This record gives sequence, C-alpha cells and structure tokens, in this order.
Amino acid sequence: MPYVRDSDELERRIRGYSPIGYRVSVSPLGEGFIEEVIQEYKQRSQYRVRLDKRIKFEEYADMVGAETRKMNVQEIQKLYRGMLPPFPEELLERGMSRQDILRIDLERTGCLDEQGSVPCIIADWSQLYLTEIESGMFVEYSEGYATTHVEEGTGGIRVWAGQVVGAIPASKNPEGKWPIVLLEAFEPVTYYRTPQGINNLVIKKGFYSQKAVVLAYGIVEAMEDFEKETGGQIMPKEGRWSDDRKEYFLDQPMDLKVIEKFCKQNYPNEIHCLLQAMLMFIIPINIGERGTFKPLRRGDIEDYVKAIQFEYDF
Repeated sequence: MPYVRDSDELERRIRGYSPIGYRVSVSPLGEGFIEEVIQEYKQRSQYRVRLDKRIKFEEYADMVGAETRKMNVQEIQKLYRGMLPPFPEELLERGMSRQDILRIDLERTGCLDEQGSVPCIIADWSQLYLTEIESGMFVEYSEGYATTHVEEGTGGIRVWAGQVVGAIPASKNPEGKWPIVLLEAFEPVTYYRTPQGINNLVIKKGFYSQKAVVLAYGIVEAMEDFEKETGGQIMPKEGRWSDDRKEYFLDQPMDLKVIEKFCKQNYPNEIHCLLQAMLMFIIPINIGERGTFKPLRRGDIEDYVKAIQFEYDF
C-alpha cells in the first residue's frame, strides 16, 4: 500500500501532546514516570520524574558525587558561573558543601520527604530514555555517532522525531535479538540519513516513497560505472550534490521501479543498492542496538507541524 498520512489529525494530536505519564529511566536513580513538565524550550527541557523506588538522600548524594566539604563564597560563585548564588547570606558566610546545595535544591522542588528520602527528581531531557514504547506515542530517537562525522552544532548526537505507529517482536526480527519500533518520521528521511539502528530487512512498501528524489553516492557510482561499461544511460544528469557529496538531489523525481530493475539485474545480492534511493516515511529501528528513545520535546512543535503539513507531489 502507498504511504498515507492524515496531516490534519496528526497536527491536532501533536498540539495536544504531553509526555506526562510516559515511563522513563533517569540516570542514576532508576525508573519512574514523568509527573510534570517543568520547562520546555528549544535548548532545554526539564521534567519532574516520580521514581518507582525512593532513595535515601545520602545514597543519592554519593551517586552524584556531592561532597561534604564546606566551600567559601568564591567557590560557590564559581558553581553559578560568577553569579550571586540563590542562598541566604548567613548560609554563604558559614560555608556550604555541595551536599548542602543538593539538599536545598531537592527541598525547593518538593523532592525530599520528611524521612530524608528522594521520591522524585527534576531531570533534563538528556538524562531520560523511555522504558515502555507504545503505538501513538510521540518520541525522539537519539543516537550518538563518531566525532569524525559530527555535524555542526549536534555535539555528536543525531535525533529523529516522530510518532510510533507499530512494533515487531524480537522473535520476528530477522536481524537479531532486538524488538523493533516503527517510527513515522514527521519529516521524510533519505536512507543515507537514517539511524545506524535501522532494520533493513523489514522495510516494505508503504514505508517509503515510490519516487526517488535523492540518491546516495553508492548508487550514483554504480549507475555511472554501468554507463561507462555499457554506453547506456540511467543516471539522471539534472541535479546537484549535497555539500558533503554524499547525496545527489535530483531536479525531477525518478520512478523507483527503474532503480529496482537496475539493482536486480546488476546487483541482485546487494540490498543497499535499492535502499540508497529510498525516501523513508516509516523507519524500523532496533530497540537497544544503537541509540535510545526519548520523549518528544515540545520546544520544536511548530517546526514539526510545518513538516507534516508539507504536501509532497511524489
């Protein structure tokens, strides 16, 4: 079946989305669920996570390396990048330890109970990953990659945002021991830019466009070699290379059946031949092979809405 998406319904659901209730693991404390969204901006998202198991304050302090050595005002200011720390003057004059600061922060956020236990934590998005993934959830798949390929501003992390539209159990995974999540990306992704954790063997019609609009360099080289050897022509000449010369953007979409026939005739045992011409709408990802699934951050909601409302004519 061809890929079909109800953009208006998806926009309605995205605008009403909340990660509250999503089950997560938060390092180093363990598992729990998102109880409250504290703040959401493009650069930072924070959540209150209610922990399944309370932990003693002293144990938590040890986990995060909060020392008991008293610091003077100048040392405390360094922790706050030279700004005036948000503590009473008398406390600063007596000296405060990192453990003192941690205790006050937990008390302010309601995450230190009368028994001296930590029932919740204020956590950054970067600290969380989902422990339960179900259809209909809005998520981001986050994957670290080699620093030699770091794109400007990514910090070595690449992220794909979308909604979960299905799953495949590990018992039916032809690639290995991992269960598979089917991620419908808000914005179509060329195969070359898909995650390392993609499962190539379960990709089927309906997951990708029937038109090729971008060709990865491998299939381009294969077509150029074919033309040199046979004198025929299959490679479209009208297009342009990406800045890293890894993808060739076609001026006019190309029927994927043409490339499929070329691959079957010339590279019948090379699965990547056809894959390198695909524009993916749904990405099957092995859970646990490479990266982690995280709650969708709402700071980029308007960008996602623009992406899903864009009408493709192929």
